[in-house]
Amino acid sequence: GGLTICTYSDVCYQDWYYQYLSPLTYAGVIEGYEDKTFRPNGYTTCGEALKTLLLASGYAEQSPTGPHWASGYLDFAEDNGIVPYGDITNLDAPIIRALVAQITANALGLSPSSAPSPFADAHDSRTVALYEAGIITGSTNDAGNLVYLPNDSLRRCEICAVIWRIGQAA
Repeated sequence: GGLTICTYSDVCYQDWYYQYLSPLTYAGVIEGYEDKTFRPNGYTTCGEALKTLLLASGYAEQSPTGPHWASGYLDFAEDNGIVPYGDITNLDAPIIRALVAQITANALGLSPSSAPSPFADAHDSRTVALYEAGIITGSTNDAGNLVYLPNDSLRRCEICAVIWRIGQAA
């Protein structure tokens, strides 16, 4: 395998997420927009997150079950205990990082961790399990603490890293 070239007009090979985005684009896991942009700093919607996290975790593509293109993914996730019924009410809303951790851990069937959290701001046992599995890493804040920022929305560039790491952990 040589270098895979990403052809998004707003992505540069020096960008930190390029190493994740490029192979995922090549494999058809991640798609950009019709105008040839990826919009890396845009927020990941609940629908985008559900689709990509479920596919990366080995589940099949889902046909729409309602008017929204991602409705089949939501129904599948709810029916299979990956997302509690009613937790996602707007598939076009930005997804928060805590929900990404919940979906990912449940989709992968990870057992909740009883270890102390490495994060100063996130103590959910599924978030800790994902950290232990190397799927989420967090970041260091100005005070030098490792943080996950569970209530922040997840950017499109950030979900690429999560999806790529799911593939590595499988």
